[in-house]
This record gives sequence, structure tokens and C-alpha cells, in this order.
Amino acid sequence: MNNINRYKDELAEVIASTSKIASKVIVRLLNEFSYKRYEKGEFFAKQGEQCNYIGYVCEGLFSMHIIKEDGTEYTKTFIKPKEFLMATFKPEEESTINIQALQDSHIIAAKYSGFQKTVQKYPEVQLFVKTQIETYLERVYKQMEELATLDAKARYLKFIDEHADIAKQIPQYVIASFLAITPTQLSRIRKDLAK
Repeated sequence: MNNINRYKDELAEVIASTSKIASKVIVRLLNEFSYKRYEKGEFFAKQGEQCNYIGYVCEGLFSMHIIKEDGTEYTKTFIKPKEFLMATFKPEEESTINIQALQDSHIIAAKYSGFQKTVQKYPEVQLFVKTQIETYLERVYKQMEELATLDAKARYLKFIDEHADIAKQIPQYVIASFLAITPTQLSRIRKDLAK
């Protein structure tokens, strides 16, 4: 079985196990998706450019980040296997974020417009999408709360605890960006913890 079929089967299992979508509707939805490979450093979405795709990570790792006018990079989140990639709900507008592969990655992607047609046609797919968005928003709100209430060391320890599966795969400067600290601060925290 080639990668596209394997990856579509994987997504079909995720959808079927987390929703009440009929298998024929899942097949129709998956027909919108095609395979795409991203090399480390390649962008799924670029700040200032349009991105009319929604993706599903099958293998690999992506970061979602913005680059401020002064060149400072702020990492908002990481997108791991079995998670969705999406830059905007308004694909006709320029993306305000970058989504970049942190390692060689494999995804399946669909044009957002085609995906939306299927979503609008089937209420059960709408419910699935709504649930995915709610789960993502809960994660974002939790992250914002932690950024405001935890000190840098506590944020780092929480990151290591929650992202043990990917922490060693991410460059330290990207982790620092995610924690809203400098690489030097992160280095100090790591040295203190190693004592």
C-alpha cells in the first residue's frame, strides 16, 4: 500500500474513532486530500502569503510561529503527527503566521475550499471540525494562561513534561521562543536543573 492510502486510512481511523461520521462521508472527505512531503525548513504556510490548504500531519513535526517586525521569532505551538495544519479560516487573506517543518515531514492536504464544501454539506462533519477547533482553542488558552502565570523555569518544566515525545527534536532556540524567553535564559535554566 502506498503512503497516500496508508495516511488516508490513518486519518479515517482518527475521524471514525472521534465522531459519528458515516464511512461513505469519510471517504468523500478523504478524496479531497493528496500527499505532500515537506523537507526540514520548508513552509506549509508563510506569513504575508495566502494559504488555501488544510493539512493533516502523518509523520514529522511543524512549528507555528510569527516573525515580528524587528526579526524576533515567536513560536506559538508545535503540530505533531495526528494533528491538523491550518494557517487561517479565511484563505483569501494573507496568512499572519508561518507553519514550517522542523524535520522532514509527510502530510496529506486538501484545498480549503473543497474541504469546506464537504464540511458544509454534512452536519456530522461540521461537528467533527467544531470539536477539533475547540480542542485546539483549549490548548491555546491553557498556554496563554501558563505564559502569564508561570515563571520561566516552571514553563520549561511543563514543556518538557507535556512534550517529552518531541522535546529532543526541537532546536533550543525554538523552545526558548515558545517559552517566551531568550536562548541564554533557557541555557541557564537547563544548567540549574542539571545540578
